[in-house]
Amino acid sequence: MNPPQLNRNTSVILTIYNQEKIIKNIIEGILYNISNSVNELIFVLDGCTDNSETILLKTLAEYKNFIETKIIYTPNLNETLANNVGMKMSTNPFLIIVQDDCFIKEKDFDNRLYIPFCYLDNLLGVSGRDAVDITIENGGLKFYNIAGKDANTPRNIFSIRDTINRGPIMFNHEILKSLNYLDEEFAPLAQDDSDLCLRAYKKGYVAGSYAIDYVSDLSWGATRSKPDSYKIFEESEKKNFLKIIERHSDLLLGEKHSRELTLG
Repeated sequence: MNPPQLNRNTSVILTIYNQEKIIKNIIEGILYNISNSVNELIFVLDGCTDNSETILLKTLAEYKNFIETKIIYTPNLNETLANNVGMKMSTNPFLIIVQDDCFIKEKDFDNRLYIPFCYLDNLLGVSGRDAVDITIENGGLKFYNIAGKDANTPRNIFSIRDTINRGPIMFNHEILKSLNYLDEEFAPLAQDDSDLCLRAYKKGYVAGSYAIDYVSDLSWGATRSKPDSYKIFEESEKKNFLKIIERHSDLLLGEKHSRELTLG
């Protein structure tokens, strides 16, 4: 294994939808915890109708370190499509997507997420949250063998699984681009990340978790906080579970490739 080399340019992408109550903390969690390897910040305001934009602009004005910043406006495309817009704007070899309900507390979190890339040439992505295996059971999807932050996996362990979960995710941009980013058939949201990772595995790439310190209360999620949004989430998840089974049943029912790597 090669020793970690932390010299690389990285973009951080945050898609925002109506999070005026918490967005200042979310933005500051990024601004004050990135390393000097982050040279590009991309904010996607996805059809916000509250004060999220005002808070974003004020928070950026208070930030003293100059980093190239792009603000993009989209007409409420929902998570999958808005993330694609932001990721396709990145000019760097590595990028990190952060959800607008994720308050990062770890200093130089981008450096930590990058470490597994120094050991694996075929690595698509690293989640700062969790990774999990998937199988088909009783005609539906079963998620098991979880590893990462929610499973209290030791911090020096990088866990490879079928898919990686939301939370901060760092991607190798070249590999991500070769896979044509998130498949927008999964819009508005739910299981687009699983489909991406499963498509990657079929081409010889892997993905896994290397946990960082952050807080993300379930009540903060914009897709969960309102009945109409939650209904959209449930319908999207049901539709996309079937799509995952149709596309990837051979892989889900086949031999697993889970493994743990001790890093550092």
